[in-house]
Amino acid sequence: MPYKGFYAKVSSERFALMGDVHLVLGYISSEEYTTETADGQGRTIKEAAQRLARLPCADSNIMNFSEIIEMARYIYEKQVFKIFEAIMQIRSWLASQGINLDEFTVITAGIGEYLAAEASRRSGFKKIISINQLVGSRVASVLPAYASALMILDKVISHGKTSST
Repeated sequence: MPYKGFYAKVSSERFALMGDVHLVLGYISSEEYTTETADGQGRTIKEAAQRLARLPCADSNIMNFSEIIEMARYIYEKQVFKIFEAIMQIRSWLASQGINLDEFTVITAGIGEYLAAEASRRSGFKKIISINQLVGSRVASVLPAYASALMILDKVISHGKTSST
């Protein structure tokens, strides 16, 4: 990753998580950082910055906060690009089905919906709506889990049909 004008290797240790990146960049709050941290410490911006500083085997005494923010931006961009690539794969399938992509609406959901919205925008989608706008935040907060449960149920049902034949 870029560090002090060069490319630095990243430690293979588990020093930080994506939650640290999103916290220091302001995309999530400490309260929205719901997973355990890599070092078992707190979820403040300062603690997240300390964890991120360890990625190039440094610490917050060696790296200043601006350098940590730039490193976090780089990591964030890599994550958005991975999502962008997946969305481009979906776009190619939609186009192969004759779907008008200019009229297609992307609906984002979940705690990382801002990532999906950004990657969708970069991939060329014009209509992007948060599920919160459609069903409200209370329902939207559980919708990804509900959808996952429905997909699992569908697999279980279809597996049962193939097993009994």
